[in-house]
Amino acid sequence: MKIKIFTLFLVLAASVGSISAWDYEHVQIGDLYYNLDESQLTAEVTSQNSSNPFWSTAISTANIPSSVEYNAKTYSVISIGEGAFGGCTGLTSITCKALIPPTLWDDVFYLVNKSIPLYVQKESIEKYAHAYQWADFYNILAIEETPLAIDEVNADPMHSQKILLNGNIYILTEEKVYTVTGQEVR
Repeated sequence: MKIKIFTLFLVLAASVGSISAWDYEHVQIGDLYYNLDESQLTAEVTSQNSSNPFWSTAISTANIPSSVEYNAKTYSVISIGEGAFGGCTGLTSITCKALIPPTLWDDVFYLVNKSIPLYVQKESIEKYAHAYQWADFYNILAIEETPLAIDEVNADPMHSQKILLNGNIYILTEEKVYTVTGQEVR
């Protein structure tokens, strides 16, 4: 009888552990996918799904926020899942706005060129330079401050244009405005 109860206890304990390990919602917010943990209000950047990771799409920039909003709740981005950007050989820059480097699971940036710019908060450069996998990047730079808005631009929608505004050069495309370092102006 004791063996049956103990076995039942082990089966129940194992099933409870496996349920809590999958207690998240998988969603797309902007260009990235996240596993959201509603109980902790935390988010993990992840691939679209295990059979269709990011590297199957042509992304050139990765902009990782410090938090995301979903269903009127704010989730702190605390990690990036295994292989999330693995094979993204077309990446030309990565921006991570978290002050504390998100935890990286295995092979997050597998085959990504480590000489591309990694933009982080100025006060966090040293933290990223010593953090697992983040330290593999040797071009860690401070995120530039961008202007809040550009007053008026008359751009030909068929071509990109460069403009000089308040001593800064901006590149205009049909849909977006960028700094010369590729940071999107919002």
